[in-house]
Amino acid sequence: MTATRWGGWIVAVAGCVIVSLCATAETVRIMLDFQLNANHLPLVVAQERGLFEAVGLDVELLVPTSASDPAKLAAAGVVEVALTPQINYMIARDAGLPVLAIGALIGEPLGGLLAVEGRGISTVADLADRTIGYSLEPLEPILWRTMLDAAGVDPSTVDLVHVGMNTIAALLTGQVDAIGAFRNVEVFHLESYGFAPVFLPQEAYGVPWTMEVLFIAGARVIEDRPEDLARFFAAVGEAMMWIAASPGEAEALFFEAYPELDTGVEHRSLVATLPLLAVNMSLGEEESWDVLQGYLTDNGLIEAGVDDGSWFSARFLPDVDLR
Repeated sequence: MTATRWGGWIVAVAGCVIVSLCATAETVRIMLDFQLNANHLPLVVAQERGLFEAVGLDVELLVPTSASDPAKLAAAGVVEVALTPQINYMIARDAGLPVLAIGALIGEPLGGLLAVEGRGISTVADLADRTIGYSLEPLEPILWRTMLDAAGVDPSTVDLVHVGMNTIAALLTGQVDAIGAFRNVEVFHLESYGFAPVFLPQEAYGVPWTMEVLFIAGARVIEDRPEDLARFFAAVGEAMMWIAASPGEAEALFFEAYPELDTGVEHRSLVATLPLLAVNMSLGEEESWDVLQGYLTDNGLIEAGVDDGSWFSARFLPDVDLR
């Protein structure tokens, strides 16, 4: 489908809203996965270009106080949609939270290990008898031990040290030799301090493919507001197309809306994030979910999982190829 036809479709949706004589826009609260950042560009574009308004939605972007908030708040119906990493979502589902993955924002992994060039680390194998700093338990130690094992390093020879949120400081001061990091965030923070980064992607060392940021919703919202969810994704899809066609304008729009983020590091992060966006918002194939489920089960992060392919639903996504 061409951009023109897609644009016509979204106008048609807006027209339906107008014809129905809705007095006010429907509120859709979106709980982000973290402080607003480059990963959220499509949401900001849809907001600032009036795409949500065009389909009859008043969208609020909310910031969580902790990483576990999004799934819990979606399950409770406090927010209509939440963003969360695929692994966090699967852990929440396994714990019994009534939530469902309904789209992807970042459809590939962002994580891995980060070291400083010139300090003797160029591959994961160089981390034998070294120290890795991390912030999130219990997930990060499991990921990094997987990477070590895949590189032929006995994980017991590597010290894993919890350094809280001070990962960059711990790396730069030599407290640790590598840290858990995102390829579109900490890499650029390191460069901003004048250091050359060595980034080792987790998927290259035995960690199954993961989607970094998913859209999820609670069971009640899915049952009661399916039309609003479809309108939401129509607007986000339109934003994805505009970003792909006008990346420079999208970047300018983002920093105009959030000038406090207008720094060199954030600009580089946004540029690095553009090719990582899940343009079609596709949730992948069941096989990849099964592989990740097996990994999480084997490592004690989930117990039962699902055996009926019900991890996700694409029913609210536009039935078009947006690439």
